[in-house]
Amino acid sequence: MSTSMTIGVLGMLAPESRCAPDFDSRNPEELKEFLEEFEKLAEKHGLTTKEKAKMVVKYVDKKTKKF
Repeated sequence: MSTSMTIGVLGMLAPESRCAPDFDSRNPEELKEFLEEFEKLAEKHGLTTKEKAKMVVKYVDKKTKKF
């Protein structure tokens, strides 16, 4: 039995998923860890730099999105 992984934006975890990386602006000291986790996930799914830039904001809180 083979398993396949969806590559690209469609393969990314849903932002509200329990396993998805997330960033809460109330804990700015966690920014580096969040970005590293997001980068690892994005690389795993073969996202381009442009796709990463569009997707990363989906994983942050509303306050950070407004920034």
